[in-house]
Amino acid sequence: MSEMSEMLRKMGLFGIGVISLTQEKAEEFTQEMIKKGEMSREEGKKFVRDVLSEQDKQLKDIENKINQTIRESLEKSGVAMREDLEAFEKKRVEVLEKNAEMRTNLDRLEKRLEILEKNTVMRVDVDVLEKRIKELEQIKQPMTE
Repeated sequence: MSEMSEMLRKMGLFGIGVISLTQEKAEEFTQEMIKKGEMSREEGKKFVRDVLSEQDKQLKDIENKINQTIRESLEKSGVAMREDLEAFEKKRVEVLEKNAEMRTNLDRLEKRLEILEKNTVMRVDVDVLEKRIKELEQIKQPMTE
């Protein structure tokens, strides 16, 4: 088990122990106060709920601090975080989509170029034919006269 895992395990066990201890002590204290007549049962129940609620808030605060410490440690170590991987994946998908779009545009341009080349060849052929017809007409004209 890694040092980090062991530390987290111990912290979890400590938290569970604190919760159990606090709940037991709060209930014992409440029972004593009820026996002495210094607190009603309803007040005792409310007191225990308040103690446990406050304890829950403190444990959440500790959990947040532990998570922040772990996050900072991971950032310092250079380990990629889930958010980093998700951002990378999103960027990769964007690049692939852009690449596909560029490939489609390139295919369209190649088809247009092919059509233009055919039209250019045809125009040259027409020009050559027209020139040849004129030459033939010029040759024919003196023959008919």
